[in-house]
Parts: sequence; C-alpha cells; structure tokens
Amino acid sequence: MDMASALVAIISIAAFTLPFIYLSRVQSNKKKQILKLIKSKAAEQGLSLDQLDYWNQQYAIGLDQNKNALIYLKKSDDSWKENIVNLSDYQKCNIQDGHKKNHGSLNNANGVANLQLVLSSAKPEIQEKRFEFFDRSESLNLNGEWQLIDKWKTIVSEKLSA
Repeated sequence: MDMASALVAIISIAAFTLPFIYLSRVQSNKKKQILKLIKSKAAEQGLSLDQLDYWNQQYAIGLDQNKNALIYLKKSDDSWKENIVNLSDYQKCNIQDGHKKNHGSLNNANGVANLQLVLSSAKPEIQEKRFEFFDRSESLNLNGEWQLIDKWKTIVSEKLSA
C-alpha cells in the first residue's frame, strides 16, 4: 500500500468516526449538566439523592431515602419545572398509560401516547401527583421509558409500604 492510499484511508476513517465522537461528547456534557442541575435543585431543598435517573434530555427524577422525598424535573421550552414530593403524604403509586387510537403510523409502541407515574393519597386535601415519563407529542418512540417507569414504581411503592 502506498503512502497516498494509506492517507486516504486514514482521512476516510477519521471523517466517518469524528461525528460519532462529537455527538457522544455533546450527549455526555448534556448528561453532566442535567445531573448537576437535579443535584443542585435537591441541595437547595436540603435533599441528598440516593437514587436518580434522567432520560430524553428533558426529564430527571431522584429520591432522598432518609427524608422520604422525591424530586422530579421536566424541561419545558428552555426552563426546568421542578416538583418535590414528601412521600409520607401518599399511600399508592401506579403507572398510567394513555393511548391514542386511529393515528396510523403514529400508532407505534402499542399506541402509547403518554406514561405517567401517579401518586395518590387517602386524604382528600392532598392532590394526586403525576410525573410524566413519556409524551408522544415530544418524542415519537419509546426508548426505555417502560422499564424506567416500572423501576420507579417499584422504588416508590417500596418506600410507601415501609
């Protein structure tokens, strides 16, 4: 193999791999920013997160086991909305999945339009809390949200029954 062929091969490989490396770094930086954000929001409220997850670069959830508190963040437009819940006020945790019918090609993922983790209380003065894990209007395909919401249902249900 002559020098020109080797140089063309190296340039071709670099041109193919550099975009993937760049995208990986961008996603890694976004992940770090989201994790830093949820940890700082939790610290502002005096919470120390034992477990946390983020997904789709627009959602994050965390649990402080000692204070029995759940923090949830959702990105709307360019701002983050936070919701902090004292789990002692709730007794039941369920998954609610909404379906849309007759949407042709949008009827993927078994027609799931949204997934929400729902906390409810026996006390009428305490409103139920809904934490969105998926909304088809923001993302067309499920990408691990079923597994993630099931994981958090188990985590929260265990805390509620303790």
